[in-house]
Amino acid sequence: MKHIGAGNDEIHIFTVLKNKYILNIANLLRFSSDLLTIGMTYKQLLIGVFIFTLSYHFINAQTFQERLEITSNYDLRVLNEIAGEYSKQYKKDKREAIAYALEHDIELIKTLDNGGVSILEKVLEDGTLIYIQTYNAGSAQTINTNLVHPNGSSGLALDGQDINLGIWDGGIVRSTHQELVDRVTQLDNPNGLSSHATHVAGTMIASGVNPNAKGMAFAADLSAYDFGNDTAEMTSEASNGMLVSNHSYGINPAAIPDALFGAYLSVSANVDQLVYNAPYYLPVFAAGNSRNVLPSQGGPFNDSKNGFDLISGKNLAKNILCVANVLEVNNYQDASSVVMSNSSSWGPTDDGRIKPDISAKGTNTFSSIANSDTGYANFSGTSMAAPSVSGSIGLLHQHHNNMYNGFLNAASMRALVIHTAREAGDNSGPDYKFGWGLMDTAAAADLLTNKNFTSIIEENTLNNGATYSFTVDAVDPNTPLVATIAWSDPAGPIQDTSSADDSTPRLVNDLDIRVIAPDGFTEFKPWKLTALLPNSPATKSDNSVDNVEKVEVDNASGQYTIQITHKGTLQNLAQDYSIVISGIAESNFALQTDIPNRSFCADEIATFDLEINSIDSFNGNINLSASGLPANLSEAFSPSNINSQGTSTLNIDNLSTVSPGDYPFTVTATSGSESFSFDFNLNIKPASALPQLSINNPNSTQLSSLSPVLNWDGIPEASDYEVELSTSSNFDSLFFSQITEDTQVITPELESDQQYYWRVRPISNCVMGSFTVDSFTTKPLECLPITFSNDTPVNIVSSGPNLVQSVINISGVSQTNFIEDINVNFELTHTWLADLEVTLTSPAGTTITLLDQPCDNLDDVDVTFDDKGLAQSCNGFNPPALLGLIKPDEKLSTFVGENLNGDWILTVNDMFPGDGGSIDSFGIELCYEETLSVSDMASIEFSIYPNPSSGRVVVNFNQNISDDVKIDIIDLNGRALRSFAHENSSNNFSFNLSDLSSGIYFVRIKSQNQSAVKKLILK
Repeated sequence: MKHIGAGNDEIHIFTVLKNKYILNIANLLRFSSDLLTIGMTYKQLLIGVFIFTLSYHFINAQTFQERLEITSNYDLRVLNEIAGEYSKQYKKDKREAIAYALEHDIELIKTLDNGGVSILEKVLEDGTLIYIQTYNAGSAQTINTNLVHPNGSSGLALDGQDINLGIWDGGIVRSTHQELVDRVTQLDNPNGLSSHATHVAGTMIASGVNPNAKGMAFAADLSAYDFGNDTAEMTSEASNGMLVSNHSYGINPAAIPDALFGAYLSVSANVDQLVYNAPYYLPVFAAGNSRNVLPSQGGPFNDSKNGFDLISGKNLAKNILCVANVLEVNNYQDASSVVMSNSSSWGPTDDGRIKPDISAKGTNTFSSIANSDTGYANFSGTSMAAPSVSGSIGLLHQHHNNMYNGFLNAASMRALVIHTAREAGDNSGPDYKFGWGLMDTAAAADLLTNKNFTSIIEENTLNNGATYSFTVDAVDPNTPLVATIAWSDPAGPIQDTSSADDSTPRLVNDLDIRVIAPDGFTEFKPWKLTALLPNSPATKSDNSVDNVEKVEVDNASGQYTIQITHKGTLQNLAQDYSIVISGIAESNFALQTDIPNRSFCADEIATFDLEINSIDSFNGNINLSASGLPANLSEAFSPSNINSQGTSTLNIDNLSTVSPGDYPFTVTATSGSESFSFDFNLNIKPASALPQLSINNPNSTQLSSLSPVLNWDGIPEASDYEVELSTSSNFDSLFFSQITEDTQVITPELESDQQYYWRVRPISNCVMGSFTVDSFTTKPLECLPITFSNDTPVNIVSSGPNLVQSVINISGVSQTNFIEDINVNFELTHTWLADLEVTLTSPAGTTITLLDQPCDNLDDVDVTFDDKGLAQSCNGFNPPALLGLIKPDEKLSTFVGENLNGDWILTVNDMFPGDGGSIDSFGIELCYEETLSVSDMASIEFSIYPNPSSGRVVVNFNQNISDDVKIDIIDLNGRALRSFAHENSSNNFSFNLSDLSSGIYFVRIKSQNQSAVKKLILK
């Protein structure tokens, strides 16, 4: 009996709505007819349109539905946040590197003799220069990729059609090359054409106009970037469903101290964080060419390690594949057939992890170059080995999708590539030279073809404290029983490089695999290497450093138990993992399903689609049965009996008769004495009506700030809340709408002196509740006329880096008036806008960034910056590249509450020589609300309780109030932060200030001819 565990592939409806993106529901409905044709619910419609609008630059790549499925369980909010963090850090590092280079007369860009490039990216605190450089030094035949091509012996005819690959490299890919035409999209604006990038691209996808240059996935598409700001761009692409990308570059070894070799740096952790949050995305990195480098070329590097410990940076992250370069293998016989190149960098990492992971040919690789549309050349290096692997992985994704209507996650792909690698090196098992051996695309494809017949490939979750085990039958003693697990581990602790070779493990979640013999006692352990003895053979022992473990059992016979456990406490109390097993007895038939874990509402009928496949010689009847479901549920298969192979649907009814929750069950296919079982999970969601929400401090006469916080009380039954804002009481036109899991939202900047209506309703996985409606009015503002500087135009010379300024002085405004809104007019003539950073500094000394190296090599700006403006979008056709009403990089609302008077300074920092221009115009529009001095108070008697308060405040008047009063909440600077209107109908009034920070405030009461003030403490 073969038993398969349930995976984690369910597209949980409404999951992505928790990412709190701003969605205009009315606009979404325009797409509904198209999206509903692919079977999407209303809830999935909300998810799908957002992802669709993120990016649609794939030309013939994965379909929209496929990319939606890939990203369905991604937390896109987290990915967006970390992409922004990575981008900001890159730009900060780059600016500091440029300034350092200019001060010390150091080259920023070096063109390498081999056609590559080396670019200064960062300067460490100790002055170490981090240059990122391309790694130059019959590829398909060497790793058996040719066998899965059309006319290959596998019969699979894989070509990469409908697969989109990514490339980050040292410049522009020549997309007009005859091998690449119409299949490469360059998504940024690097400095110029790159033969290195074009060669790598050709190795991945060249069509084979010249048969000797044919790429691995010769019908695939390619999204191309240069390697500047790569981690942020990779994160954005992963958010859009990219599966695999190539990175044939890394840190220049000549510029770093020995302590950085093998070290787990922040850049390594960032890549691991990315893959952990986008688990289908697999970056492939070149190991580098740092071995046997002559003194005339800056070598040797890390000389005391005898050729070991030469990989650095992102290239030794845990969740990637790192590729070594070997010579061409024409006819593999055994490990001795694989010959290491003389330059490929060897591991280990400082904590002893196995790097590189895999080997491929990278020596004398013939491919396209950028000198013409018909140019070719032989290049060598790990730069050429890595694209052989990444392109071949694209074919494996194509094959899996063809067979099983879905893609493998990154951990499964790593496990598959490592599991099927051919032996290389002097000793059995992995080593720090070749990694796990020579990639074998055909063997990996064969395991996919025979999944659930002679191999097992599962994607599971191990919960904290759990053990997962199952049994398999070994096929025969002549075939090894092999089991491999891999997982995308959370980012590990960043290494202190003040001393070299810190061996502290960077593994966060330590999973373990064991294979237990039929006697129940003999235990087979995974391969393990030791960093202190890098040239020693691998042993079979407990592994506490690698996030891939491989167990091999020779002469296997009988039934073995596969057991997965973990050490310690799992971060996030669970870890997804993948397992690949081969060397098991063949089944006559197998039961498969695309989605074994499914969620349904209690008022629905649950359905699970099943497929039975069988070997050609089998023609028996197969009966289907289910076990483990509660007795109240009614299950039926349609049909329940299948002749040799076919499909069936399991329907489960009466879901409302059991409590909401998870119900694991097993489906078994039986024919005679043979059976095949598959684990499923039914998740039942409550479908009862949701209660009405209570809005915090509803008050239609409240005078609001221009970016108010809208609050309500949450309910446990809701998974999310839908908020809508309009100037119309019937909400026929929405100004703002958002789905959030929080119990508050901050609106975009609103118009002053305007009544707004807003409503909120709860949402569960099955039910949408009724709206609760409220309204508010924004405070009226006084605005100064737009003031322009009188010092423009300001010249920006092209001879070198420049920092120029334009100044506006505001005076004569009452000191009790404070900024509530600000807009900035800005006109600039300048070529190559990416040279520039533009900032605005207030009289109080607050500085925000308006523009930060925008639009690459495009020219000129004519904009008004407004927090209500559109997102920055570069016009590449005619200058100006930026035009109209746009948002600044950082919010202008940062200035709210400051005094208007004084010098407002616009600064343009031109960081590179060679391009010049001028500030043509600079103007600001300032708006304010007039406030009264907190010292000018008189005689209304009132009390406040509780005081101190956690947020909810009650004002009790000690006398009858004949007039309506205004209640202001004032901070220590005299600013009115909240205003309420109270009618004279009662002697008490309550409001909620929980959205304000802890501190001291004043409550001011003002009627027609009276006023008073008391201190309030918020805790």
